[in-house]
Amino acid sequence: MIRARYLLFTATIPAMALLCSASGNPTSRVNRWPAIVERADNPSTPAKVVLGRLLFFDPVLSNDNRTSCAHCHHPDLGFSDGLTRGRGYGAEGAGSRRHDGALLARRTSALWNAAYSPRLYWDGRAKDLEDQAQFPITTDDEMKEDPQTLVAELKALDEYPPLFDKAFGGANGSAVTFRNVCNALAAFERTLVSRHSRYDRFMAGDPRALNPSERRGMALFLSDRARCSSCHIPPLFTNNEFRVTGVGDVEGLPPDPHKPTAAPGRGGGPNSAFRVPTLRNIALHPPYMHNGSLKSLSDVLDFYSHGGGRGHGLTLPLQDPAIRPFKLTPGEKADIIAFLGALTDTSAMPSIPRSVPSGLDVVEPIRPAAAR
Repeated sequence: MIRARYLLFTATIPAMALLCSASGNPTSRVNRWPAIVERADNPSTPAKVVLGRLLFFDPVLSNDNRTSCAHCHHPDLGFSDGLTRGRGYGAEGAGSRRHDGALLARRTSALWNAAYSPRLYWDGRAKDLEDQAQFPITTDDEMKEDPQTLVAELKALDEYPPLFDKAFGGANGSAVTFRNVCNALAAFERTLVSRHSRYDRFMAGDPRALNPSERRGMALFLSDRARCSSCHIPPLFTNNEFRVTGVGDVEGLPPDPHKPTAAPGRGGGPNSAFRVPTLRNIALHPPYMHNGSLKSLSDVLDFYSHGGGRGHGLTLPLQDPAIRPFKLTPGEKADIIAFLGALTDTSAMPSIPRSVPSGLDVVEPIRPAAAR
């Protein structure tokens, strides 16, 4: 069955190439991309992106002027932090070096391709990037900032008012508002798009873009045996839905809470639904699942191949029916992991600014420049 699917899939490469050529889209057919989720009242512009990038890396957004968005969404860690669960207000350091401070309820979500998601956060409580941006800035256990205080701080800095006025239309700093802070952050985050991986080149008609192991892994990924693609549908490698997988709470840590702002049935324990994350750039930001309980992609495959939470002894009446036991040889497991690595593309990676208008310290790179 797997071999037949693989032969059928690879045989379609020339046809895919013709479709791509005819449509002008380098990722046609199976790789047909949806539109980016963008507000009609906040269309992206270069000026907004420039401003949003500076704000993203500027600790001035936090109450104590010590934490920027990049401290938890570090570019070198797939725009996540590499921690089992995020560290919020009062924490020291950035990314995987972050410690102490408030222990957050869930793992820090990666930002790659968040532009395509109609709901954000693990429980979907934010409807888009503009809505999402307000939560970490104002939440007490994250950045704990007061919007009016932040606006006053930004207006008092020489560089920010002209940048806001240029981006949103204003004069003498009139465009410096909390809403425009969120709008600018959203515009910047919409540039964090990953869609030019080796997998995409393969789908565009280059048979040499994937090696034999990665091709075998792709066939398994799409197969009825592993059923990975029942939720992680190309080209986004998510269905943007919420599913119960049965991931249990982490021993020694507080149980996952249900957020009052989340929809019923989302968040709050193993029998709750969480957002299906994209697998684009998935190799860049372990650990995995909403609580960071699975340390590697190998652990994730073991979890699913054993049947999810039910396979680990939990009573889960709402677990997704697509999650049921299947067998993988060590070689097949390695092939799927190799294929997931072929979904990596950081060509849209922004540079970390050397300085920001507040003059506060900017996060340091975690990986050497050659590895980024």
